[in-house]
Amino acid sequence: MPQTSHSPTSPLKRHTLTLLHTLVLLASVALILVISWDTFHNLSFVADPFYLKIQYWICLFFLSDIVVEWLMSDHKIRYLWRNLLFVAVSIPYITAVSYTHLTLPTKLEV
Repeated sequence: MPQTSHSPTSPLKRHTLTLLHTLVLLASVALILVISWDTFHNLSFVADPFYLKIQYWICLFFLSDIVVEWLMSDHKIRYLWRNLLFVAVSIPYITAVSYTHLTLPTKLEV
C-alpha cells in the first residue's frame, strides 16, 4: 500500500493527526459562526475587532497545524506542494492589513 505524505506509522502519530484534524474542523466552524453572526446583524466582520482577533488566532492555529503535519510527514517537499494553497489561505491577511493601517481601495477600476 503506498504511503501518503503523512501516513501514520505509530498510534501516537495517528492520534495526533486525528486530534489536529478535529481541532481544525472546530476552529473552521467557529470562524463561520462569527462571520455569520456579524453578517446576520449587518455588521462588517472585516472591521469588527472581535472577528479580527478570532481570525488571527484561528489562522495561527491553522498555520501551526500545517507545520506540525509537515514535521510528521515522510515526504516533506511533496507535503508542502500539496498544501501550498492551505498555507496561502491560512495567512491572516485582514488582520495584517488592519494592524499595519494600510488603506485598501474599496472599488477597483478595470
